[in-house]
Formats: sequence, C-alpha cells, structure tokens
Amino acid sequence: MEMMQKLGEFLFPLWPNLSAQDVRKHSYVRLIYLIGILISVFYLLKYNFQYQVTTYNAISFLILFFVLAWPQVVRRTCNLNYLALGVFGPLCIYLTIMVYAGGGLRSPGVFWIVAVPATGSTLFGRRGVWFGSIYAMLVTIALRMLELQQLIPTDVLNMVNYDVERLTNLLTFSTYLLLTLQFFVRTEDQLIAAISSSQVETENLLRTVLHDVATPTTTICTAVEMMKMHPNDASGENDKSLDRIDRASKTISTMLDKLRTIRSVQDGKVNLNIHPLNVVAVLKSAIQINNDRSEAKKVKVLLKSESDSIMILGDETVLTLVIFTNLLTNAIKFSESQTEVHIIATKDAQTCSVQFRDFGIGMPDALLGSLFDLRTATTRRGTSGEKGTGYGMPLVKNYISKMHGEISVKSVERDSAANETAGTTVTIRLPLVNA
Repeated sequence: MEMMQKLGEFLFPLWPNLSAQDVRKHSYVRLIYLIGILISVFYLLKYNFQYQVTTYNAISFLILFFVLAWPQVVRRTCNLNYLALGVFGPLCIYLTIMVYAGGGLRSPGVFWIVAVPATGSTLFGRRGVWFGSIYAMLVTIALRMLELQQLIPTDVLNMVNYDVERLTNLLTFSTYLLLTLQFFVRTEDQLIAAISSSQVETENLLRTVLHDVATPTTTICTAVEMMKMHPNDASGENDKSLDRIDRASKTISTMLDKLRTIRSVQDGKVNLNIHPLNVVAVLKSAIQINNDRSEAKKVKVLLKSESDSIMILGDETVLTLVIFTNLLTNAIKFSESQTEVHIIATKDAQTCSVQFRDFGIGMPDALLGSLFDLRTATTRRGTSGEKGTGYGMPLVKNYISKMHGEISVKSVERDSAANETAGTTVTIRLPLVNA
C-alpha cells in the first residue's frame, strides 16, 4: 500500500492549498485512478495476448489515455468533482466494454459491475451509491437484452478455461476491494479521530477564552462603574478609567484575533503565499518592527548570519508579523534588562535554521512539554510584568507546519541552572529554495 501511494503521488501529485476534507477526497480519487489503470492494463494485456482479442484496442487505449491525462487537464480548475468524474466515468465505461467483450452476463468477470456502486460511494457518497447502482442495473439489463438478441461476442468464452478465469477475476476483484476499502476505512478512522480532537480543541479554546477574557472584562466593568459614580469628575480619574477600558478592549480584541487565526489554520482555511525570499532580510524587518519594545526594555538584539542572503520558501508576511515577531517578543519578554537576544541564521544542504536565543529566566520542564498545546495554560508574565495570551506558540507551530518546517525548543530554568546558562533557545527549520 505504501509503495502504491508513493507511485500515486508521483503520477498524480497532491494539489496545493486543499482543505483537510478536500485532501481526503483527492486521496480517494488518486487511489481509484492508480488501481483502475493497473487493473485496466492487466486485462488489456490478457485480451490481447491470452485471448487474442484486439477488436476493442482502439476504444480501450483512448479511454486509458484520457484517464491518464485527465488529472493534468483539470488541475488548473482545482475542482475535485470534475477530477473524480473524469476518472470514475471512463473507468466505468472501460469496465462495461470488458464485461461485454468477455461474454456479457456469462463473462467470468461479470461481478466487476458491483465495483461501480462501491467505488461511487467512496468518491461521491450517497449520490455515488445511487448513480452506481442505477448504472449497474442499466448495464445488466442492456447485457441481457443483447444476449437475447444474440449480439454478445463469444470469442473469449470459447477460448478460456471458465473456472480458472472466474477464479482469476474473483481474486483480482477481491484485491481491488481489499485495497480500496482498507484505505477508505483507515482514512475515515483518521477523520473521526481528527474530528474528535478538533472538538476537544474547540472546547478548550472556549474554556480558555472564558478564562482569559474574564480579567479585562472585569476591568472594563469596574471602570464603567467608576465613571457612573463620578460623571462630572474633574480629578482625571475618568480619563484613567477610559485608558483602562481602552487597554482591556485591545487585549480582548488581540486574543480573539489570534484565536480566529488559530482556528483558520487548524481548519485549513488559510492559504499561505509561499514563495522564495531572503530570510536574513525578513529577520531584519522583524527586528525593526520590534525595535521600540527591545529599546524600552534595554535588551540588545543581535543578528548573526553565515550569509547576507539565505533563500527559503515561506510566506513573508506570516514570517515577519507572526512567527519571527512572536519568537522575538517572547525572547525580549523573558529577558532581563541590559541583556542580549541572539538570532542566528545558518543553512545546510536542504534547510535553513534560525535560532532565537535569550539568556532570561527560562522555563520549567512541565511548561516546556505543553508549550504548543492549546489545552494547557502556558501564559506567564515577563520579567517586567508583561502579559501574554498563551496562544502565540501554538499559532507559530501551526504556521511553520503549513510551510513544511519544524520547530524545537530547549530551555534551562534560572533556578535549576547549576552548571548551565539559563535561558531559552527556539530553533525553526524551513526548506531552502530548490532543496
């Protein structure tokens, strides 16, 4: 099965920017495409070399060529229904021709007609079952009518050992059902597991939102009550209350924006603009964006790179404003004043490695283990009392995965740093251009 999937990926590459549900359907079509072609070629060879029947070669080659070329023809439309119809329909016609040429309802492989509704259900769901069943019934009726009119060819029936051919067809048919149904069941199990996981994540997101929004909401309510109590206050307290309301509202807005983004990434609704870019230039941009923050805390950010130009594949906006900004903000947040943050960019044969190294307070192992888990509260105050949402690192990990990258974190907590330098090192790896 693994070898077949790799062959399918080579002949029938996955379309870009598909949602998780579309990837699932694309995988089904690719499997039917690959197995259908292999079985069709097998029977075409049998008819030509074993049965010496070449009458149907022209239509057979035409159908196989159409099926082989169809994924490339329809690729630009990115319409999975067109893709599935262009593979499923011609293969059904080819199957009907083979059954007809093999002797109609007396053909050793007549039960292959059952594969039509079974395959239709895999590709199109309930509609596929109805269409496949109606098609199978119409083919059966048509073959019976042709048989009554004595219009069914008997060349194959007169040449073969019927029992042997029936057994060969049965084994081939059973193999087809085994491969397709096993793949279908395994994929559906993965989908059910993903849905269950998504439901848990949604519940935990809601629980986290209720918890984290409570504090700024309380701040807003308190400030409003204070303003109601002193509507004509001239001491400036109302201005302070308005300032607290403004900060609390922005905190809530920021948390909700990040939650919406995380949900979009998890649901596959975010399409990244991945293209070649110079990671060193992107890092410099992120450092400049966060310059006020680092200067205010008197933390010096040092960028070291083995080259002025390291070309990677990624989304520039996401890298600058989400990934690098989150990692740099965290490094500054947990660093003491008058310290440094080191950003080191290197590359090997296939990947670019970017390290964000701070010499701050570090984090305990328990927190390190759940850093990317939305179900666990990981937010902490920085060394100067800076607040966080706890959603930054899960968001970073989701985006890096979308860019086919990896992230790892090592940290030594200050209280446990006996013989080591305290601090945290976050390393991300992204693919180089033409890697």
